[in-house]
Amino acid sequence: MPHQGSPSSPSTTRPNPKSTPGRQSQSPSTQTSLICPSCGAVRARPECSFLFPRIHHTLPVISLYCLRESLALISEQGLENSWRRHREATAHLHKCLRELGLKFFVKDPEIRLPTITTVTVPAGYNWRDIVSYVLDHFNIEISGGLGPSEDKVLRIGLLGYNATTENADRVAEALREALQHCPKNKL
Repeated sequence: MPHQGSPSSPSTTRPNPKSTPGRQSQSPSTQTSLICPSCGAVRARPECSFLFPRIHHTLPVISLYCLRESLALISEQGLENSWRRHREATAHLHKCLRELGLKFFVKDPEIRLPTITTVTVPAGYNWRDIVSYVLDHFNIEISGGLGPSEDKVLRIGLLGYNATTENADRVAEALREALQHCPKNKL
């Protein structure tokens, strides 16, 4: 027999999308929530429940620590300053990548993301060789493309704490060295 209030229980009610969270006419024991650390917590603060079925899994604790630290950094720095730092680090990375002769996958600079830069894999190189070399020799993780861009691009992220011109220089140096040492396909 399913537990009272579980998604397969006949007593579980689906939320009305037009209702306000915490204002549903259902009782707290059948109220839906995204994360329910305890039923007592939902009964004590029903307005904090979300309009999703209960999930009985524990949220990854590391994600909460990361979120807390990220919000603390933004709070210390200020949101506008954080955005400016990301833009400056990315502009510096783009300058370094142009100096290496790498071509941007997204041609129009106005529509590029300020946190993820994609460059096309230079002709004759295997993206996996470049990614492996950079990780093995510099302990920097970059990745290849996804979906239709798989095998065609390198994705470089300068996000959060790592969005600095110093890290942009490290990434550029790692890529420069990788392009010198990785085997180039003769085809």
